[in-house]
Amino acid sequence: MKNRFLRYGGAALLALFIAGCGGDDGKDGAPGPAGPAGPAGPPGADAQAIVKISELPAEQWAALEIKGEVTNVTIASPPVVEFTLTDANGKPVSGLGDNVNSSGELQNVRFALAKLVPRSDQRPAHWVSYMVTSADYTTLNRPNVDREGTLVEDTANPGRYTYTFARDIAQIKAKVDAATVTAPNDKADLGDLTYDPSLQHRLAIQISGSQAGGSTSLEKAVNLFYDFVPATGPIAKADLLKDVVNIDSCNTCHGRLAFHGGGRVDTKYCVTCHTTQRAYGRTKTTSPFPALVELAVVDDTTGLTRYLYSKNTNPNSSSYHPTGTDPVYVGDGEVMGNFTTLVHKIHMGADLTKPNYNYAGLPFNLLHFSKLDEGQRMCTTCHDSKVASKADLAYTQPSREACGACHDNVNFATGANHDGGSWSDDSTCALCHSTGAGGADIKIAHRTENITTNNPTVDDGLVSFTY
Repeated sequence: MKNRFLRYGGAALLALFIAGCGGDDGKDGAPGPAGPAGPAGPPGADAQAIVKISELPAEQWAALEIKGEVTNVTIASPPVVEFTLTDANGKPVSGLGDNVNSSGELQNVRFALAKLVPRSDQRPAHWVSYMVTSADYTTLNRPNVDREGTLVEDTANPGRYTYTFARDIAQIKAKVDAATVTAPNDKADLGDLTYDPSLQHRLAIQISGSQAGGSTSLEKAVNLFYDFVPATGPIAKADLLKDVVNIDSCNTCHGRLAFHGGGRVDTKYCVTCHTTQRAYGRTKTTSPFPALVELAVVDDTTGLTRYLYSKNTNPNSSSYHPTGTDPVYVGDGEVMGNFTTLVHKIHMGADLTKPNYNYAGLPFNLLHFSKLDEGQRMCTTCHDSKVASKADLAYTQPSREACGACHDNVNFATGANHDGGSWSDDSTCALCHSTGAGGADIKIAHRTENITTNNPTVDDGLVSFTY
């Protein structure tokens, strides 16, 4: 009893002592110092590691940097594409297929597929798009994209997608052959659409646009590619038959080149659509082309002036120009929208000899450049073997298509303005025009005129000079 009494009695006295530590006024004492940090908590829910597109605030969607990879393409019926998407931190980007319009078209992703026809004496290697019909094959059109197919995301592995095309490319030729068209539509303009699994093919994906119900677009659109031979599999860059220019070369001058609402940002994408198939449905014209009617329009918001040329009778259009000129889409046999023709004419600009070019409102011969020698010199800036594996083909395999795009006063059929006279194919162009290692003569002929004893040659990739 004595020990128990002492034990309880001591505890009571200690409790009274602690209670009285606040002082005579009975208030609590000052708080003690903070204790040490506790151990880390468990990882958050899986959803915290996923970037869900539909749940992002508009500003986060705009700034999102998407990384992607196409892992496989199979063509057993409609093509099937497998690809993955992550953000810059490696988090899966989920919900790409949630944004679909009332017609069932995917709004944030598009797919293009084309084959590469090897070089012949008649033409350089060139792309032929399979995307030249509507999804139900009832309408023929110029090259476009497939976005009416089925996109499935792997629920167990967010960010992994499988897309099945709406169009069966093995059936495209038969569908086009069976179609009935009227002038100026000409099925011959769509080229040979035969599916050949032994040829090189390119699958291109575009990820861009705004979220469902939103108006803020992804600022850094993404273009993904998969170069492959259907019969054997993917192709290494060094094995590509046509890799003559790289977007990095373009961007040495253009910063970040982007078109069609900012969604197409790589020349590897451009070439799958800007083929000679763009002649389909267009009236063929000959020079002299109709005189341009220029209309200056001042933007009410920015105060900047832009110039319109093409006729447009829609008063609600931003390019309304009822007295404009009909565009020249196919002129003197050249398809102005073909990538080779288009880019060479843009950079030749005011040094073209024919007046009144008008490709969709773009007057090639009125363009001027700050680059040396009006922009058409220094071809090695674009065709740079340091970044494009087949850049030297521009110098070793000259063609009437590429050379004639700039030298538009030359008529190869008649021989007018061509020292070699008339020529019906490209078989011997190189005998006169690319003598020397790596097509040295063509490089020298097209280098800048600012050559000095201290600058006797032009290196690939050189953009500007400093003296």
